[in-house]
Amino acid sequence: MKKIISILATIALCGTTSINLVACGSEDPSTQKINLSDLPTYVKINTTATVDDYKHTLITKLKKEKEFNNLLETDVDITQENGSALPTNITTDILATKITAKKQNNKFIDSKTIAVIITKVIDLSDLPTDVKINTTATVDDYKYALITKLEKEKEFNNLLETDVDITKSDGTVLGIELKNSDITTGNLKTKVTAKKQNNKFTNSTIITVTITAATEVINFWEDFRSLAFNNNNELYAGTNNKWIYKINQSSGTGTATPIIYLGGNVEALAFNSKNEFYAGASDQKIYQIDLTSDTKTEIADLGASVQSLAFNNKDELYAGANNNWIYKIDIVSGKKTPVIDLEVDVEALAFNSKNEFYAGTRYGWIYQINITVPSATVITSLEANVEALAFNNKDQLYAGASDDSIYQVDQSSVTEAPTSVIYISSSLEALAFNNKDELYAGASSEIYKIKT
Repeated sequence: MKKIISILATIALCGTTSINLVACGSEDPSTQKINLSDLPTYVKINTTATVDDYKHTLITKLKKEKEFNNLLETDVDITQENGSALPTNITTDILATKITAKKQNNKFIDSKTIAVIITKVIDLSDLPTDVKINTTATVDDYKYALITKLEKEKEFNNLLETDVDITKSDGTVLGIELKNSDITTGNLKTKVTAKKQNNKFTNSTIITVTITAATEVINFWEDFRSLAFNNNNELYAGTNNKWIYKINQSSGTGTATPIIYLGGNVEALAFNSKNEFYAGASDQKIYQIDLTSDTKTEIADLGASVQSLAFNNKDELYAGANNNWIYKIDIVSGKKTPVIDLEVDVEALAFNSKNEFYAGTRYGWIYQINITVPSATVITSLEANVEALAFNNKDQLYAGASDDSIYQVDQSSVTEAPTSVIYISSSLEALAFNNKDELYAGASSEIYKIKT
C-alpha cells in the first residue's frame, strides 16, 4: 500500500497522469536539441558563385552528416570565424566558416567553426573549340588521347575520362556513339559532356578534333634527347642516360643497339658529308664518335652544356649551348670561336641547302643567324620552348616544341604564324629527316615516323 501511494505521488509531482518510461525531470528525446559542435571540422564543396550559393551548397553538404539530415539554412547563422559577414565574392580557397544555432530554432544548439575547402565547378564550354591529337587507333585510344590533351588546358588539369561522356557530333545530331571507323586522320567533331554524377564539371562543348598520324618506331626505357641519320639512312639516337644507340627498324618493331657511353646526357648528334659522326653532351663536351671501333674522342669543351650541333654545306661545325652562345668548332684543333650571344639558351640549330643558318631557343624564339656580321633576326616565335629544328629536301623548316607539337615554319615572312603539323602526346625533344625526306621525332621514350 505504501508503494502504491509513493508511485501516485511521483506521478503527481511530474505533472502527468500517464505512465511512460521517461524518468521524472528528464527531457523527451524527441525534443532534445542536437549540438552543432558535433559537425565535422572540415568539408569540401564545389562553388565559386554568390554568398547565397555558398550557404546553400554548404548546408546541402552538412545535411549528409549523421544526425544533421534535417538541418535547414533557416536554423543557423553562417558567418566568418570572427562572426563577420561572409565575403561578397566566394573564390577557390579555404574559408573558416562559423555555423551558429539561431536562438529561435528548436532543433540545434551551440556553434562550430568549419574549415570549408572550396573548389570550383568548371564549365566545359570553356574548353577550346579546336585541338589536335595523334591517334588513329581505337575509340578508347582516341578518348584517352583527347583527355590527355584537354588536361593541359588551364583549369582542366583534373579532368578525368570518367567525368565526361565523349560522343560524336555531325553538326545537327548530337551524342552519336563513336566507332573505331570514325578514328581516322582528318577532323572529327566531338561532344564532351559532363556526367550528372560528377561534382567537378558542368555543361558540354563541341570540339573540332584534328587527328594526325604518327607511326611509333620504338618504345624504349630511356628518353630520347637527339636524333641523326647518316648518309646510309641509318638512324642514331642519344638518350638522357648518356648512351648513343643505333635504331634498327628492319624487324618492323624497332630495336636499339647500344653504341657508346658518354659523360653526360646526349643532347645533340650530327653527321657531316663524309659520314663523320659527332655528339654533344651535358658534360659540356663535343665528341667525335668512331662507329667502326665504337670509341669516342673529345674534341672541344664549351664550358656549358652542349644543346645542339649542326654542319653547314662546307662541313663546318656549329654548336649551341645553354649559356646563350653559338660557337663555331674547329673539328681538327678543337678551337671554339664564339659567334653570337642570343641571350637565351640555344636549344636547336639547322642549316638549309643554301647555307642559311637558323637557331631555336628557350621561350619559343626562332632566329635566322648572319654569321658574317654577326646578327640574329627573329623569324617567328612559338608558345613553347623550341627543342629541335630540321630542314627537308625542299628547304622547308620544321620545329619541334615543348608543347608536344611539330610546326612548319615559313622563313619568308616574319608575320606568318607557324603551322602545327602534328601533335604528339609526349615531350618532344628531337627531329631528323632521312635522305628519303621522311621525318622522325624523338618524344620522351618513343621515336615516331611522322606523316607530313
